[in-house]
Amino acid sequence: MAPSTCFDGDKLIYLVGGTDSVGEQVPQVSSFNIETQQVTHIDNMRLGGLYGEYLFIYDNTLHFFQEYPGEVILTYNLSTKVQSQFALSSPFASILYDQKHTIFMVGKDNQFMSMSLATRQYKLLMWPSVPLAHDGNGLSFANNLVWWYSPKENKEELILLQGRGNNHRYSIDRNEWTKINDDDPVDNRVSFGFTFIYDMPQRLVN
Repeated sequence: MAPSTCFDGDKLIYLVGGTDSVGEQVPQVSSFNIETQQVTHIDNMRLGGLYGEYLFIYDNTLHFFQEYPGEVILTYNLSTKVQSQFALSSPFASILYDQKHTIFMVGKDNQFMSMSLATRQYKLLMWPSVPLAHDGNGLSFANNLVWWYSPKENKEELILLQGRGNNHRYSIDRNEWTKINDDDPVDNRVSFGFTFIYDMPQRLVN
């Protein structure tokens, strides 16, 4: 299993968890410098099982979303090296970070909510009244939320990509979903991964 990763907006990619070549768990926190191409071991995580996909950085703290054995957020402060954890309110299928202080979560029970990383307060949001995409085994694990921002329009939206006829755009300001009239060549994107590209990078860590 590959480690979870995130970019600090400058020159470091952080890596947490994963497994080694023989399948043993690696509880390490490391960084990869894209300029020097060097990997640096920072610390070892002492909490949780470190099985997850999502890693974000907020307030100089790594937030690792663990899926097994319990769905919790593990945090690691890069300055103080203090570690902590707190439980999520419900199982999640897809998570997205807005690069500021809010995460958006699609729950496995077809709930859609946001959570402030600053206050850890939840807010239940509108769901587009469509079933969550599933794989052949009935599992709804997906990484199909994409954050979209237009500097020209000063507008940000979320895009849910589940496959042909099941793709939607979400307005954060209006709490409203709109179906995309797409020509998606893929029927079901439950096992696809997505990301976004910065055309105006910003530094997230001092």
